[in-house]
Amino acid sequence: MKKHIMLLGALAGVVLALAFVTMGCENTNTPDDPKITGFTFTQTAGLRADNANTAAGAVAGTFSKAASDGGTGAFTYTLVDGDGDSNNGLFTITGTELKVGSSALTAGNYTVRVQAKDTKGKTFAKACGFTVAEPAFVAVTNITGAPSSVYVNTPLALTGTVVPANATNKTIVWSINPTGTTAANAELSGNSLTAGGDGTVKVIATIANGTALGTAYTQTIDVIVSAAEPGAAITGLGGTLQIGETVIATAATTENSGVVTWASSAPAVASINASTGAVSALTAGTATISYTTPGGVVPPKTNSAAITIHPAAQTLSPVYAPFTGAAGTTATPSNAAEISTAKGGSTAAFAIVGGGTAVATINTGTGELTLVDGGAITVSLTITTAGGVVTHKGTSAAVTVTRDTTAPTISAGSVEDLTTTAGTTATLEFTSDEVGTYYYLVLAASANAPSAATIQAQGTAVAKGSAAASASQNTISVTGLMAGTQYKAYIVVKDAAGNVSAVLTMSGVNPAVDSLADFLARLSSNAVNNGDYTYELNADETIAPTELSYSGKTVKVTLRGATAERTVNLSSNGSMFTVGSGVTLTLDDNVTLQGRTSNTDSLVRVNSGGTLAMKGTAKITGNTASFTSYGTYGGGVYVIGSFTMSDNAAITGNTASSTSSYHSYGGGVYSRGSFTMSDNATITGNTATDGVGVSRGHGGGVHVSGGSFTMSDNAAITGNTATDGGGVSSSGSFTMSDNATVSDNTASGSGGGVSGSGSFTMSDSAAITGNTATDGGGVSGSGSFTMSDNATVSGNTASGGGGVYFSGGSTRSFTMSDNATISGNTASSVGGGVYVYSGSFTMSVSATFSGNTAGLGGGVYFSGSSGSNFTMSDSATVSDNRASSGGGVYSSGSFTMSGSATISGNRAFTYGGGVYVHSGSFTKTGGTIYGDTNNTHTADSTENTAFYNDGHAVYVSSSGKKRNSTAGMGVNLDSSTTANWEY
Repeated sequence: MKKHIMLLGALAGVVLALAFVTMGCENTNTPDDPKITGFTFTQTAGLRADNANTAAGAVAGTFSKAASDGGTGAFTYTLVDGDGDSNNGLFTITGTELKVGSSALTAGNYTVRVQAKDTKGKTFAKACGFTVAEPAFVAVTNITGAPSSVYVNTPLALTGTVVPANATNKTIVWSINPTGTTAANAELSGNSLTAGGDGTVKVIATIANGTALGTAYTQTIDVIVSAAEPGAAITGLGGTLQIGETVIATAATTENSGVVTWASSAPAVASINASTGAVSALTAGTATISYTTPGGVVPPKTNSAAITIHPAAQTLSPVYAPFTGAAGTTATPSNAAEISTAKGGSTAAFAIVGGGTAVATINTGTGELTLVDGGAITVSLTITTAGGVVTHKGTSAAVTVTRDTTAPTISAGSVEDLTTTAGTTATLEFTSDEVGTYYYLVLAASANAPSAATIQAQGTAVAKGSAAASASQNTISVTGLMAGTQYKAYIVVKDAAGNVSAVLTMSGVNPAVDSLADFLARLSSNAVNNGDYTYELNADETIAPTELSYSGKTVKVTLRGATAERTVNLSSNGSMFTVGSGVTLTLDDNVTLQGRTSNTDSLVRVNSGGTLAMKGTAKITGNTASFTSYGTYGGGVYVIGSFTMSDNAAITGNTASSTSSYHSYGGGVYSRGSFTMSDNATITGNTATDGVGVSRGHGGGVHVSGGSFTMSDNAAITGNTATDGGGVSSSGSFTMSDNATVSDNTASGSGGGVSGSGSFTMSDSAAITGNTATDGGGVSGSGSFTMSDNATVSGNTASGGGGVYFSGGSTRSFTMSDNATISGNTASSVGGGVYVYSGSFTMSVSATFSGNTAGLGGGVYFSGSSGSNFTMSDSATVSDNRASSGGGVYSSGSFTMSGSATISGNRAFTYGGGVYVHSGSFTKTGGTIYGDTNNTHTADSTENTAFYNDGHAVYVSSSGKKRNSTAGMGVNLDSSTTANWEY
């Protein structure tokens, strides 16, 4: 207020005229949250067309998120249409991996378009490219399988197999080397070779680029040319048959056309159909099978083959009994001894011929079956001698195989013996319908219920164990419990087949205790390291000041109301709970800590290393603290350690009251440690009062002294009162995000919502609204203040700085960006939106002032000291604000405007509808300041207007320079020069 008091007299004459100025406007800014700025794609090293990393299903690359990429939480990646999506169809995304689709990649360049989405649904997409290299060159090392003989005047197709099979080039070109060729008239047409006489043909096989690029591979093959052709060999006829078997003998001939005649040397042993070659094995012995070609141009030819007939195989089938069990259960043939005798020194081969391996697998040598799943199967057996003769064979009857998938069913019996040994033991009874093994865990009643796997793993618990379970009633004896703590027991039974029952939960494991005071007294003597203890109040209770400290142990203590809201009253002055190092006190559902109206200490005190957590419907209320020396710190809670509030927890109706010349701090909470509010937690109706003389009350809701304070997820501070910082006063680090609000608080001095000299950050739609103060209706700041991501300061009221009063000095800064908005605020004196007394003030990236009202500087009143400056750039906007002078901006410091910043639709009764430059400097190198050249004073959505017609757009008081018409993007203005000024 130091410099603006003298302005009040000047304002009195314009009050009546201002009555005709339309006040307020609706903020039509559409929230936009461009949170994600990028992500990283890294291709898999060594991508090459013949590598496994380019095969179907391989990982071609991975996506990752860096801290600088923005966004909230982990990213989800998907393929999307758009620029760079030309190869999207060749890939899929699993988690953070880009995978090759159903076809392997060939060499070349690939691009895909990928979108990243964070946990709040914000997205960012871009094209990602990478290259697949050509396959590695594979040289030819050999050519095999080429023909080595042919008859005179008979065409021979030259072929060969290139080694290795994956050689890069495999096309063979054939030629004849005259040197060394002795067969007469050897000719080659393509790959067809003919020769007119006996001898050798030197054939050269050539593969271009076969050895290396530019170097061919060559190999010489000798083809022997013969004049005579023997009879064709017999095929389709093995060396042995067994009595009763049949086979068809064949012979490919190229001599004369006609029917081949077949014959057997021993028809009684093996008969044969003379025209079809069908051989029938009749009795044990040997025979020679032959054929004769018809006569003609070429004389008849004959060939023959010997055959041996063995006795028929005996029938021997494996026998299995139906069996049931878990996957992996085995069974062997019941006639295994008979099979072993028949086998002797031969080989037995078992195979599943019906039902398949989905039912069971088999050991082919022993016939042992291993259960996979239920069904029916059949098994074949073949016993074969070393000479290949089958001596026995047969197939089993269908075997029924059943997989046991029925889990045991268990049910609760009773919980007994809860008062013995000072309430430390319990006997649990339950019933199982199957034998097996039982496993149990006993946990605090507040702990998350474990899974069946966790129970079997026997992790950390108050009590645990396992033993054999009978198919009847079972009894478990539990020790090591704490009186007054409520527990639950969790039990499962696993049968022999590996089936596990559903988890049986047994409540009522609640060793008896008389009262909360009794519980805490027992805990003081019996707490164990890493112990987790819960006390449920069944009625309202009263307790004396109690210290929670356990000799260096880590201990968790939880209080909650059993079935309804329960209150813990404080019987005498002091802190109801002092939380020591290593101790976590959790106030849960249905518990209220009720203070005293004339207490000498905070209701809860959290020392260094201690933790207080409030959640559910927990409350701290009704405590008025007045310390007996120095100042008063924390009417409700005093924090040096750590404090969290969540899930609708509330601190309400507490007072920090100073009865001396010392200040009071934090009507609800005083923190110089770590304090976090989230999930609809509230601090409301608390007060920090003035003391004697110059003492003041700081932070009606919260005072932060050098520590950190974070509000998020709809946390709210509302309806609190103090001299400075009606809602919050902070000299530490204060952050608001995710719709957190500070509203309807009152300060008789500065900072109706927030008063801060430390670091203050607002983002993600955080809001300060409806607060009242003398200076800084919403915020009074002298530290570092940042607004971004749709943060708002609106509807606040003050004499100076209706929205924000900032006096940070030349080394401190106030920054607005990314759709941050200050709107609808009112100052009876100066700075409807913001009064910057000193320090640097920056607006950029769609930051907005709108609908604010003041005597001077409807949107912004800037009074910068040496080294201070006010900068507008990057689409920042000051619009629809109202004042006597400086409807949009009133500046007496260094003011710079650039980029696409806009000042529009503002009104001033006297001078400077858009900007009033009282002193200092004004420089415009970009942006637009709209004017009102026809003096209609309508101030529509774009025009700024001054009712005295002096500087509708800009008025410079020190020199009388003014501009009434619009100063657009191409019009530069400098208060120290005459260029582009109209008067």
